[in-house]
Amino acid sequence: MSDIKLGEYGQRIIFDLGEVVTGEVTIQLRPPKVSYENAKTYPGIVGNAPLNTDDVGLLNAYEYAYFKTLEDDIDVAGTWYGRAISSESERRRKTSWVSFKVEK
Repeated sequence: MSDIKLGEYGQRIIFDLGEVVTGEVTIQLRPPKVSYENAKTYPGIVGNAPLNTDDVGLLNAYEYAYFKTLEDDIDVAGTWYGRAISSESERRRKTSWVSFKVEK
């Protein structure tokens, strides 16, 4: 995942879901020095078209989710962690926490 500059917004934070997901996805972001239980929660977007980037490679449609940062979402420099959670049918799937740097 690419680094993000502090105060930068409109950046996509992408998560490989590892399987087809068509329902709702929640994104959790954990700022530096904040416990996992206190991670910030946001609605995610399931990608409906194939995606090919230098950061994540090729991802098939409906097999990734992303969160597009808004102003003030990323408000602290340091190492952040994020993950996606899908709640389809009887299954609740969580990706592993992935880290990304926020630079001043």
